[in-house]
Amino acid sequence: MKALVLTTALAVIQLVASNAQAQVFGVDDGGAARTERARQGKAAARNPQVNEGDPIPDTRPRTSTDDRAAARARRAKVGAQAARGPQMGEGDPIPRPAPTAAPSTNQ
Repeated sequence: MKALVLTTALAVIQLVASNAQAQVFGVDDGGAARTERARQGKAAARNPQVNEGDPIPDTRPRTSTDDRAAARARRAKVGAQAARGPQMGEGDPIPRPAPTAAPSTNQ
């Protein structure tokens, strides 16, 4: 039992000693690190990132008013034709099932 306690105590002492040795005493660099992170954060918020698109979009329309009016007229005409009911000669307004293939007599 004493050997187990002694071995465990030595292991704990080594862990504590290595942690204490890894720490830097007397140097507080937290303020400088916070300042650097704040500067990087401001730069990241200001500059466009990859795949963000155009950071300043163009406010002008890309087509003229006349071009847009002509496109609306074409769409309205096509939409009106598509919305009207079936007319004579335009096909069967009631869909019929496709004919099935006759069973072959070749055996």
